[in-house]
Amino acid sequence: MRIIENLLLPDFSNVDNLPAGNLIRAGFYSRMSGYFIRNIHTGGLEFISALDNEQDERRLCHATVILLQNLQGSLHAFPTKDTTDQSHDNSLSAPLFETMISKKDPRRGTTGLKLDIGINAANMHTSELWALTCKYAMDYRIDANPPWHPQSDYAMITYWHTEHESCMPLRFRLHASRFQDYTPGELQQYRDYWGPWLFFQILWHAIPCLLNHPFLLSLRLRNFRRTMPQSFLRNSFEQLTLHSGWIVHFLDLVEQKRFEISDPTLCHCVAIVATVYLQHSFTEDEAFSKKAQIGLEKCIRFLHRMSHRWPNIRQQVSI
Repeated sequence: MRIIENLLLPDFSNVDNLPAGNLIRAGFYSRMSGYFIRNIHTGGLEFISALDNEQDERRLCHATVILLQNLQGSLHAFPTKDTTDQSHDNSLSAPLFETMISKKDPRRGTTGLKLDIGINAANMHTSELWALTCKYAMDYRIDANPPWHPQSDYAMITYWHTEHESCMPLRFRLHASRFQDYTPGELQQYRDYWGPWLFFQILWHAIPCLLNHPFLLSLRLRNFRRTMPQSFLRNSFEQLTLHSGWIVHFLDLVEQKRFEISDPTLCHCVAIVATVYLQHSFTEDEAFSKKAQIGLEKCIRFLHRMSHRWPNIRQQVSI
């Protein structure tokens, strides 16, 4: 456990030791941590769905390593596969929550079963989707199937993203949580819940923003220009507009409530949305362009505030 702690929490007295913004160094730390934690024998991963009540420090450490790897978009972080396999399989594995649901009730669609999990377990499952989407974004191999094909990587991630929403507890949704109705003092008092709750909301909405990013789609669609259906483009644009708008809405709430966010992962999510708004700001539609500029300014303002806590965020702001 001490070795893993040293890898996850190296000596930060020297700023040069900080892994923030250094993908190679951060990947090394997480891979080494994963290697050691797999030899501690914490048992199966079913405990993840009861993570909020877990007391075993070994399991909590195991969950933390998996979460870090998922947030880094590690290609070998998915717990449903043997992480010692270095074969670089290009196929996307089903996320853990999908496998668990299928084991519990293969007819969940007709029974309406929902996982009774806490907010930390929900974040674990959301991080899986994030890792899958990052793998999709980083994979320069062009899928043989067009994105609108039911067996394409795009379609599978879209399905898992929708399935994830259908099985998460309703109490995590904005209208049920009523984040906007609490005072700044009340939110701060229970930030051990509201911090992970905001992480869950923003990360979940950032997944379709990355999946439908115009630059990424242009790469994926370059071999299908003559057969590209306009209905797919329209649906992709609507998904991008919807979810990027939700992220900006949460940024507004955070600013209004003076709730401090400390997680740099959310800066990555906001930076993705900022690049979307940047591109949309150059459209000829004056009203749409102005709305995009407002969204871009809100994203930059958030990233600028976060850059005081995380110096590597300054690079995203300057770009």
